[in-house]
Amino acid sequence: RGERQLLHTRAELGLLIGEHRVADESELDEDEVEIIQSALQMSEKTVKDIMRPIKQVYWLAQDAVLNDETVEQITRQGYSRVPIFDTALTQCYGVLLLRDMVEHDFSLAPVPVMDFVLHKTRVIGSRTALDTMLRKFAAIRSHMVPIEQGGRIIGIVTAEDLLEEIIGQEIADEIDYAHQRS
Repeated sequence: RGERQLLHTRAELGLLIGEHRVADESELDEDEVEIIQSALQMSEKTVKDIMRPIKQVYWLAQDAVLNDETVEQITRQGYSRVPIFDTALTQCYGVLLLRDMVEHDFSLAPVPVMDFVLHKTRVIGSRTALDTMLRKFAAIRSHMVPIEQGGRIIGIVTAEDLLEEIIGQEIADEIDYAHQRS
């Protein structure tokens, strides 16, 4: 009862865990050390630190019309999700999933993007901490979230981006490998 509980700061915990990286007798492997250290830093980083800037995002305006050429472009780039914004980048209407377009024959007639069911997402502020974002992804139930600052959408963050930040390395999928080979 009279003993004071010793708590460590985030930095001290990081140093303690870091000792496991070089100690042969550690029960933790290098990946576990990296994940723990990344997790300790999540409240210190914001979504703006890991987002894809809007200039690098493939998105469509709410008045876009999908035709063979547009769908081919989406497919060729390997996108499975396309955010739908207004042209001023102040509003997100939702996310169009590639799988929702599979059954349409766009050569017969182009289809306005707003004719599709857009999957809901929520715009998140650029200063949102990564640990908070992790909980928000679960609540929003979307793998893609637009990031705003000053009332304008400035980028996106995906669940994959957040996972990569936690594990400390890039996750390359089949499309990434195909792009590397070509």
